Amino acid sequence: TEFKTGAHPVMVATGVAARGLDIKEVMYVVNFDFPSAIEDYIHRIGRTGRAGATGKAISYFCPHNYRLVTELVKVLEEAEQVIDPKLWSMAYPDQPPPPEGALHPAPGAQRKKLPALRAVPYSTALSTSSSSKDAPSSPAPIQSALPNWASLTPDCLPMAASDDPDYETVLMLRNVVGPGEVDDDLQAEMEEECSKFGPVKETQIFEVTDGSCPPEEAVRIFVKFNQREVMYRALVQLNGRAFGGRAVCANVFDHHRYNQLDLRPSPVDPPMPRVILLRNMIAPGEVDDELELEIKEECMKYGDVKEVKIREVADRTVTPEEAVRIFVLFEETESTLEACRDLNGRLFGGRLIHCCLFDNNRYFAKMLDANKLLEPLLPYKCYLPLTATE
Repeated sequence: TEFKTGAHPVMVATGVAARGLDIKEVMYVVNFDFPSAIEDYIHRIGRTGRAGATGKAISYFCPHNYRLVTELVKVLEEAEQVIDPKLWSMAYPDQPPPPEGALHPAPGAQRKKLPALRAVPYSTALSTSSSSKDAPSSPAPIQSALPNWASLTPDCLPMAASDDPDYETVLMLRNVVGPGEVDDDLQAEMEEECSKFGPVKETQIFEVTDGSCPPEEAVRIFVKFNQREVMYRALVQLNGRAFGGRAVCANVFDHHRYNQLDLRPSPVDPPMPRVILLRNMIAPGEVDDELELEIKEECMKYGDVKEVKIREVADRTVTPEEAVRIFVLFEETESTLEACRDLNGRLFGGRLIHCCLFDNNRYFAKMLDANKLLEPLLPYKCYLPLTATE
């Protein structure tokens, strides 16, 4: 009521409350936390521009929102908004952005059933503080905190987005142990294990004891390395590795938060994995129409499966063991971790399956090709012919 009458010019609301508001003459909507579904985004920004009026919606788009980038671009295209080239390249890494001023429908856009969505071109940017004497007259260009996945080649890491020597040197490990299982030796064990990949500066363990997060996220182990390259080496080898009956979840952790001892779970944390990659499951040329259904049925034993994608690489430089890449997207993280633990090393038609966790952002960005520096190498035994006794 006080916001409606103008007694308070600003209102902070939850996602549910924001969706139900019907207040005229709202000038701005700021999505501090980007909605988890694109339909919620449309309803939220619809709180401004009511009854034919114009308004502006500002949204913070963060790494953990990456799965919505394609849908977001489609919505902005249909609203005839100017799309930031960086945002376009995240959604469609293989397609050049439309020429400036050209507003063509995005590939696969099908949201014309939402005629109430209208917008004027508004550049995506981060403004500087108005209190700064040297502030520029125009907004500063947006600097993405996401790895530049489109710049990847089979032999490179994501492009560094900062010159800070601490950038991407902190590794976060989850699901190593469960709540209440932290003992005096765990920190030393983790430091010793991670030192195999290169020099470790320090390790810290943070345990959530109030039951406010899922068990697989309750114990958070942080390892700070001397170099970014060493951190990635550890990330690739530890992500999905079996440890005491669990599949370890490894992610890059923001070094600013680490230095400020902000170690508690947060909405800006890297998302827990929901995708597994199966390799050496089938030989090149043996993919048939029934394989996708067979894999889905097998993986449904661990929980709901959203989709299965099979990518067969025709490149002669790729070994037969790597040529068929099978991706399984689960509904829940718990199912993903259980499947990764159980399927890795299992025999399938005389072949030894190699299963690993696959980065959610790479999957939703359709970056499905092999990358030697972002995926664990297949064990040597995968390349050996198996006999019946093995």
